[in-house]
Amino acid sequence: MPLLARAKEVMREPHVDHANIAEAEDDPISRLLTILPRLKKKPIQLQWDIRVFGVDSSDVPLYISLPDALEIVGGNSMLNISVIQLWAMYMDKLSVEQAQAEVYGFIEPQSIQKSGNTQVQIQQYMQTWMSDSRRHIYMAPYIDGSHWQLMVIIPKEYTVVWFCSLHRKPSQEIKSQLHG
Repeated sequence: MPLLARAKEVMREPHVDHANIAEAEDDPISRLLTILPRLKKKPIQLQWDIRVFGVDSSDVPLYISLPDALEIVGGNSMLNISVIQLWAMYMDKLSVEQAQAEVYGFIEPQSIQKSGNTQVQIQQYMQTWMSDSRRHIYMAPYIDGSHWQLMVIIPKEYTVVWFCSLHRKPSQEIKSQLHG
């Protein structure tokens, strides 16, 4: 049988692996793909529990749009702040499911960006949230120069670990916010 005819025959009879279908239903990316038609019509607003970030979701609304979902699925562009907030909410959900909710906390990324916040507001939010929530470790996504970086803050040890895929050092602004 010629190669082209075999290729057409293979394309007409796809193999369905039912184990993979069940696994895909548990996969967050697969679930995200199922809501793409809804996102095409309009963004959806997500709510979070105040215990996730220490900020009411009505104060910092989170909308996920079709371009946001495509950023997650595509993986080839800088993630916007809504996608980072969604990641933090998902990680918080995992920590609750693993009975680690008292260990891991998340800093709401929009509340610590220098754009739209004063240094005093940022420091006040971080100090209040860490003091009130009393978690052992905090994940703090931070954007600097169109690049996301991650701070892991361990208050009891007075330690901050900085993760940057471009090997950049923390900006002076974020250092002063942490030392404030």
